[in-house]
Amino acid sequence: MKNTFLLTASVILTLLASSTDGFAQNATSNSAVSSFEALQKGKSVQISWTALYEANVNTHEIQKSINGSSFNTIGTLIAQNNAAPYRYNFLDATPTEGNNYYRLRTIDKQGKETLSNILMVNNGFGRTDIRILPNPVQGGVLNLQLQNINSGKYAIALYSSGGQKVFARSLDLSDGSLTETINLPQNLTHGIYVLQFTNAETRINKQLLIQ
Repeated sequence: MKNTFLLTASVILTLLASSTDGFAQNATSNSAVSSFEALQKGKSVQISWTALYEANVNTHEIQKSINGSSFNTIGTLIAQNNAAPYRYNFLDATPTEGNNYYRLRTIDKQGKETLSNILMVNNGFGRTDIRILPNPVQGGVLNLQLQNINSGKYAIALYSSGGQKVFARSLDLSDGSLTETINLPQNLTHGIYVLQFTNAETRINKQLLIQ
């Protein structure tokens, strides 16, 4: 069964394995992991869990996947083997844009493992950004996809590779996510340009190719 929990407004965490299916057949009972969670913090992902009790535990491996099935270890923490609950924390400073899947692999001193449930963090949900479609631009028409941009008045400028401003217009934005169609001058030569999207609080530069 697939259960989904909303942790914050900008992070979607999905439980992909049940408490039974999430453990290997050779799982041991020398550790109880509680509150295993992954939360987006800025551009990073904070992975945390609490060991309610530990005995004879060697390491905790933090594993990551971009498809939910093939996992690689991105960090290892030495087990504290405390009788009292102990909180572990690990920071993934380089999450992939889009879905990131995490699980915990606990290994005891005899080499037996326990696998936690799998968590998913959608990195990019709530991120302020713009996308240019299509890129390369053909026919002098581009679509500017605005994602989570604050409402307000913005300046859009296009610069040649030599730094010359070749196009400018303003945009009054009342909705934080939309697609704006822009008709560029037909006399622009083929080549690489930089689109600048700015106001008093925001500055985003995007490179594009005009064919």
